[in-house]
Amino acid sequence: MLARLDDAEIARYLARAKLINYGYDTVTDPARIWSDVRKSRRDGHLTAIAEITKESFSSSAAIRSYTGEVLAALTMTSPISRLTDEVRGRSVHLVMEGARRISRRLGYAGDAEAEARSA
Repeated sequence: MLARLDDAEIARYLARAKLINYGYDTVTDPARIWSDVRKSRRDGHLTAIAEITKESFSSSAAIRSYTGEVLAALTMTSPISRLTDEVRGRSVHLVMEGARRISRRLGYAGDAEAEARSA
């Protein structure tokens, strides 16, 4: 969700937010948060391992409104014990396709650059 903001807004948020570890390995380092923002913007999705519980893996992708504004994220969580490269790839594909379908139902026409990244 941070990736939808411009860099100045993210910097203001990080300056005022108390970054709390809510679980096993919640990201609380601003440098790592910036890295995740860049990855999410570049790839159109983000994966996480053991951020809330040490036994979970998740993939997330943005859901957009008809104007292209990010409204929410679709996330799929799986047990880390089942994590393989194939499961990771399938998980990313499913959340990106699901988010794309939901976004289109909300009137989002698409972004050629984002479509190319996810192909």
